[in-house]
Amino acid sequence: PVQETPGCFPAQGTLGRFHVQGTPGCFPAQGTLGRFHVQGTPGRFPAQGTLGRFHVQGTPGRFPAQGTLGRFHVLGTPRCFPAQGTLGRFHVLGTPGSFPAQGTLGRFHVLGTPGRFPAQGTLGRFHVLGTPRCFPAQGTLGRFHVQGTPGCFPAQGTLGRLHVLGTPGCFPAQGTLGRFHVLGTPGRFPAQGTLGRFHVQGTPGCFPAQGTLGRFHVLGTPGRFPAQGTLGRFHVQGTPGRFPAQGTLGRLHVLGTPRCFPVQGTLGRFHVLGTPGCFPAQGTLGRFHVQGTPGCFPAQGTLGRFHVLGTPGSFPAQGTLGRFHVLGTPGRFPAQGTLGRFHVLGTPRCFPAQGTLGRFHVLGTPGCFPAQGTLGRLHVLGTPGCFPAQGTLGRFHVLGTPGRFPAQGTLGRFHVQGTPGCFPAQGTLGRFHVQGTPGRFPAQGTLGRFHVLGTPGRFPAQGTL
Repeated sequence: PVQETPGCFPAQGTLGRFHVQGTPGCFPAQGTLGRFHVQGTPGRFPAQGTLGRFHVQGTPGRFPAQGTLGRFHVLGTPRCFPAQGTLGRFHVLGTPGSFPAQGTLGRFHVLGTPGRFPAQGTLGRFHVLGTPRCFPAQGTLGRFHVQGTPGCFPAQGTLGRLHVLGTPGCFPAQGTLGRFHVLGTPGRFPAQGTLGRFHVQGTPGCFPAQGTLGRFHVLGTPGRFPAQGTLGRFHVQGTPGRFPAQGTLGRLHVLGTPRCFPVQGTLGRFHVLGTPGCFPAQGTLGRFHVQGTPGCFPAQGTLGRFHVLGTPGSFPAQGTLGRFHVLGTPGRFPAQGTLGRFHVLGTPRCFPAQGTLGRFHVLGTPGCFPAQGTLGRLHVLGTPGCFPAQGTLGRFHVLGTPGRFPAQGTLGRFHVQGTPGCFPAQGTLGRFHVQGTPGRFPAQGTLGRFHVLGTPGRFPAQGTL
């Protein structure tokens, strides 16, 4: 489909602007470090979510990137630039300048530089190689220690303590349940986002990881440890143990192993080819039930308890601050990560949710609740009310509703099929166009524009290349 289109579009998570085969144009991509240049194309492009401005080989220019930790400076260039979402101010090797970064609480110091800068998202203090000073960082619970430095500092997102190669100290990390151990070090430290314990090759210790339900085992090690965001347990080839894996929707089974395990991010239970078992996945809204199975299972990162079609049971979900209620169930449950209160279909009650700035309203409910991460207000189908959302620049419009609301992370405006309105989206530079709709709207995280089959327009796409 892309090759058949004359237009170009940006892709999220890329480093620059891409050029699709058979197209004359090129486009930028989000999440990249600079501007890319595709083979056979004369142009180059910047990418969002990068650390500074990149320069592609054979190109005279350079470009800044969003989502970085400070201001970057490309090798051999006198200029530097700031980056969004960074922890302080960076300094690239061989450059006299440094730059601040958005979203940091402490200050960083780049090798060979006398200055330092704060970084958002850390809770402790960092120390850069060869510097006597250290600084706190937002979002961390422990303290880090950089090679060759006497100090240490806490870091957000870990629950244990880290230890850098060649350093006698260690430091805790937020978001982890165990402790990590770096190769060649006697200590160990926890890692963020894991629920079990990890074990690095050649180390006798192991450590738990946040977000996992099982334990991982590294090749050639006798131990095993859990992995973040997973509901089951993985097993690495040639290891007797097994451990859960994050980012899956069910339970995984590694080739040649009799066991299986759940994965995060799935809605039910998976079954790998040639394996007799199945497994649930994390990242779901409750407990999933796979078609033709009598059982169900809970999922991490959900708002309440889910119930899969054709199953009598329901299940709760992690990551909410309120309580959800699944269709046809008398009970309700809280969900992590929301700031307002949710209300499930057919229930008189409502509950707050973490991570939202506005208020949501569920179908057929008189109440509404705020949601984090949006800048406008959302409106659910068949509801008279609406609510603002954090992180959005425009407003969304749901099918069959007269209103519209902004969406988080978008820079343009979206238009849903069958709706006369449109709305902007954060993080996008172009506009999307849905099949059969006269309008078009931008997409989050993209720098270019996509073109949907059978549509005259083109629009940027999030997370795509």
